[in-house]
Amino acid sequence: MSIKKIIPLMAFLFSIFLIPQISSALLSCSQQGGVVCSSSQTCSSVWLDSSDYYRCCAGYCISTTTTTIYSCTPQYLGNYQCSGSWQQRQYQNSDCSTTWQNYQYCNSGCSWGQCISGPSCTGQYLSNYQCSGNWIQQQYQNPDCSLTWYNSQYCNNGCSNGQCISSGCTAQYLNNYQCSGSWQQRQYQNSDCSTTWQNYQYCNSGCSSGNCINQACTAQYTDEWQCLNSWRQRRYQYSDCTSVWQNYEYCNNGCSNGNCITQTCTPQYFNNYQCSGSWKQQQYMSDDCSVSWGNVEYCNYGCSGGMCQPYYNYYSCGNYPCDNYNNCYYNGYDNYNCNYNYNCDQYGCGNYYSACSVSASVTTPGESYVDHVVSTIVTFTNNGGSGGYVNFNVFMCDSYNNCQSMICEDSYSRVYSNDGRVYVDGYESRSITCTLTPTQKCNHRIKVEYYGCGNYNPTIYSGYFSVSNRHPCTAQYLDNYECLGNSRRQQYQDSYCSVTWKSIEVCGNGCSNGQCVPAVTTTTTLPPSTTTSTTYPVGGQGSYTGWFVFTDLGAWNNLIIVLLIIAILIVLILIIFLLLKGRRGCGRGLFRRRCDAERF
Repeated sequence: MSIKKIIPLMAFLFSIFLIPQISSALLSCSQQGGVVCSSSQTCSSVWLDSSDYYRCCAGYCISTTTTTIYSCTPQYLGNYQCSGSWQQRQYQNSDCSTTWQNYQYCNSGCSWGQCISGPSCTGQYLSNYQCSGNWIQQQYQNPDCSLTWYNSQYCNNGCSNGQCISSGCTAQYLNNYQCSGSWQQRQYQNSDCSTTWQNYQYCNSGCSSGNCINQACTAQYTDEWQCLNSWRQRRYQYSDCTSVWQNYEYCNNGCSNGNCITQTCTPQYFNNYQCSGSWKQQQYMSDDCSVSWGNVEYCNYGCSGGMCQPYYNYYSCGNYPCDNYNNCYYNGYDNYNCNYNYNCDQYGCGNYYSACSVSASVTTPGESYVDHVVSTIVTFTNNGGSGGYVNFNVFMCDSYNNCQSMICEDSYSRVYSNDGRVYVDGYESRSITCTLTPTQKCNHRIKVEYYGCGNYNPTIYSGYFSVSNRHPCTAQYLDNYECLGNSRRQQYQDSYCSVTWKSIEVCGNGCSNGQCVPAVTTTTTLPPSTTTSTTYPVGGQGSYTGWFVFTDLGAWNNLIIVLLIIAILIVLILIIFLLLKGRRGCGRGLFRRRCDAERF
């Protein structure tokens, strides 16, 4: 290649690679009137190539970062899933985030976001009521057909048979009359102050304006009764068929519903004793409050001062009393049996044996329920030094004295039903536990019959205890929630159907409508990353005019490009130098053959 062809080529490369870099490196951003933008900003005009900053803008900088806070309507969405037996539903919060919340408990299980079908009922209150303390409870039928008791009304004066006890009125007839056919009716005031009309007298000749039409009657008492304070009154009918109430009997213990109240007492033994021949007797009070003496122990060695006399087995000391060391001699010989006995008296010395004497006690059970086990403990205590057997029977009796045998078990796991028998050592006690499941609502008490070991068929009773129909509930959490401050609470039902609130979670962002408030999040939207290209004109005083596209790849990329261009120029300069030198010498080197060719 001739030098004439190489020089234009070098001029072209020099104009493309070197002139723009040299010209751009000469001026700083401020010298070109530009501003420096950060990486999160873009340029409103074109980017300038400066010597100090690679983000030099010919116009002004524009921020590309925006923050968008979304706002949505808090509501349940139509998406469901299962979590154990819970059906969960997706909930959209106000910040457009979503969470899964327990939506419905599935009694028959959950599958694919839906409750498995089970028994289906209409959720409603039923017309069944009961008392729980001072609360009236109403039975509720759940959609799964299960039944639950809920507190319905609080009774200030107490609750009975599913109704509040009123503040109270005197139950009595009022002086208001009306006719119902041939019946004369009289207005009656109940204890809750409500009134009703009751058939009062049948009028053989008819009834008019609340009165029987006149007729002849027999003067006599009728079989109608009422109470006036502590008086039991009976209706008296005159010969003209009119009647009046007359005091008939005074009731010492008060009157109720036309009958004298019978005084009742808790049957029990008193700690009073007396002797009747060889029998030891104990004072006993019956349920009608009468007091009597009953045989409780036969004294084999006599009774004195309400106590059985002890049994002595004396060893005679002859005519010699015991000495100061409780020793005695008989016929000149030391009586060994006396010397080591400490019961010497004027009769001599001997061993003391007290007879077997057993007493019994029984515990009173607490409040119980129908179809639940009632338990009591019967204890036999031997107050004598000799042991013996005690025969016994234990019953649970209602207030009408209907009794059922109880099953008893001692500490050795021996079980007794009817006619139990235990051995009680001297000066020891023996306890047995007796159980029975009551089947009806009523007041009950425990009855213990026993005999033997110095006793002859005594009977003892525990105090009365109540057995009610209220069945315990299943202890469980209910699907009811509330907030107390930042505490999320769930309703809990215990085994006695009482309902309380228990804290289950502390909400860090607050609690609302029984749910923890979710944390607020902010979403920042950035523009997609771009490669900014700046187009620079290439040209000037030379005859060549064109365009040069400079890609803004960062300061390091520009430095590498400049170094590469410098290396290329150095190589070109070396080639030109060698070409020029070879042409002038034309005698050696790689240009010799070309020089020779040019000569010819």
